[in-house]
Amino acid sequence: MAGNVAIGNLNAGDFGTNKEALTNLTIGDIHYIDSIVNLNQINGENHKLIIFGPDIKYRAKENEPHRIEVLVDGEWKTFNVPYGHVLQTDQRLDINAKLEELGKKADKWAEHEQTAGVEVKDNIIDLSQVDLSQNEPIYVTVNADYITGNNKHEFRIKGIPAGALEPIIILNVISKNTGLTLNTHMVLEYRDGSTITNSGEKHEKYNKLLWNFGTKIEEIIFDNDYFFGSVLAPNAHLIVKQNVDGNIIGKKLTLTGETHRWDLIPPLEEVEKPDQPTSPSQPTTPTQPTSPTQPTTPSTPNSEEFTPPLPEEEPGSEYPSQPEKDEEEFVAPHAEKEDSTTPEVAPVKAATVSDEKQTPETVSTEMTEVIEKGQSEETLPETGEHNKSEVAGLLGALAAALGITSLAGTSKKRKKKDE
Repeated sequence: MAGNVAIGNLNAGDFGTNKEALTNLTIGDIHYIDSIVNLNQINGENHKLIIFGPDIKYRAKENEPHRIEVLVDGEWKTFNVPYGHVLQTDQRLDINAKLEELGKKADKWAEHEQTAGVEVKDNIIDLSQVDLSQNEPIYVTVNADYITGNNKHEFRIKGIPAGALEPIIILNVISKNTGLTLNTHMVLEYRDGSTITNSGEKHEKYNKLLWNFGTKIEEIIFDNDYFFGSVLAPNAHLIVKQNVDGNIIGKKLTLTGETHRWDLIPPLEEVEKPDQPTSPSQPTTPTQPTSPTQPTTPSTPNSEEFTPPLPEEEPGSEYPSQPEKDEEEFVAPHAEKEDSTTPEVAPVKAATVSDEKQTPETVSTEMTEVIEKGQSEETLPETGEHNKSEVAGLLGALAAALGITSLAGTSKKRKKKDE
């Protein structure tokens, strides 16, 4: 079995996803195992994360950190899982509650009318005329007689949208019986002209098919030939005798054939790649300011005494007229000398100009670095055994990796249809 496992009681051989399967929601697998009856090996290189229930005992293999030992039926068995890729939780995943939740969604989807433009005739479903611009799931009503019967026959689905941004296709299987045996040779034809006719671990196309068997079907047998697309039958016992490519969700699973992980892909919103930021230009150092011209000290006036001039005489008289006070001759005195002390003029003190170099503020030239991560390179974190704070989120991620729980009300912004 190639794919993720979320199981209460595991009795299995090998499982794990091929590292070159690049059309799934994650590169690595996320497994939840509550208890183990039997297990041979967990494959999938090192791109995997294991979440064990609280009762499973495990330990790092001595001198081999890339392996662990797990106690299975009283015996320590070695598995090719790095010790740092294992978590143990004291919070069990309530699988029955998840199945009940998915059962409600299955019944709700089954009530939808068939989407306009869908043509179903005998063993052919044609989606070529369906308008994809509404960004809504495409609903198809499928009579169980088209995919069951005693004789194997071809069943073809045409006009499947090819891009990751395209809507999913929910095929609601209608049957009066509670048990079905699927006996078809399935062929998928995409709008870009490509086809899928053989089962495999590395599909180049995205899985857009969800087979909804509802909650009334109790047993489904996959027999005689390949089956493509994810299967939702939350109340059924699924008996897989041939290869099934897609997610398988059921109450009980008996596997004698192969299953290949091929995640159901809801419309994925296209992420625009940001432009690479450029490094800002380096600022230049400002010109060093020059010192202003040193002001000169004004000259000190001459300190020699000087005599102010006498008042000017009126023309034609030796002395100015004097008021008549007395007959005695009166001689006018010369003007008195003024204070000959010369006031001192304080020199102007030269302004002080700094010669210090003006240093500009440091300008950061760090450039924001955009890290692009290739789809084909992803390494799981070295989590450690006791990192319990991440478990709740990882259990939710596991449900998302199954590609089912996020389908309700799916409506994403379409940007450009893949060529």
